[in-house]
Amino acid sequence: CKLPRGDDRQPPTQVDVLMTDIRMRGSIDGVQLASLVRSTWPQIKIIVASAYTPDWPAPGMALTFIGKPYDPNRVVERIRELLKK
Repeated sequence: CKLPRGDDRQPPTQVDVLMTDIRMRGSIDGVQLASLVRSTWPQIKIIVASAYTPDWPAPGMALTFIGKPYDPNRVVERIRELLKK
């Protein structure tokens, strides 16, 4: 997966928060996606969701882990907390 790279490394549209699942279809998983986004656009906050306990090598990469099943109100609360930072 290749992400667009510009001189200022700004996302093509305004993105404040990325929420991804650890397990995804395709050639990369959510941890790899989060890592690509973090390295390209470090200002984007990242939330990782999964029914599995995270065991990636850099737990600080995702600012928030949300276990499944999750309460949508809790997700909204965490997003609001992230956007205040």
